[in-house]
Amino acid sequence: MCEARPPNDPTSLRTESQRRRNSPPKPLRRRQRRRNEPDPLEWDKLESVPLVRSDASPESGEDYWVDPTVTLSDADPGKVRAKKKSIEPALKRKLKSEVVSPYSDNWILRAVVVVALLVLAVWKFGGLDTVPIITVPDL
Repeated sequence: MCEARPPNDPTSLRTESQRRRNSPPKPLRRRQRRRNEPDPLEWDKLESVPLVRSDASPESGEDYWVDPTVTLSDADPGKVRAKKKSIEPALKRKLKSEVVSPYSDNWILRAVVVVALLVLAVWKFGGLDTVPIITVPDL
């Protein structure tokens, strides 16, 4: 007869990364300072230094300085921006039609306007706020 034995442990088939991912997280331990222990930093002796050094003088009122000897006219003429080219009229019409097209076929807006007009008409002329009384003769 065969002897019953437990199956192999499936965790042995896991990789190291799977084993680490499935392990419970370790608790975060914070270092607590004792109340009677003095602060290790001596705040009175520390020097305050700005993060950004400013070389501009306070009298100038500006945070930057431009060298007057270097101007745009002295720069390389190839680096100067070229004038804007005019857009062709056909291209301008095509661009305008592409921009306007989503708004010209706006059926939802038209439906909202129609419903709003109907609501205003009923509210102004009072068609649905009064219930008609129908008299039935007794026989």
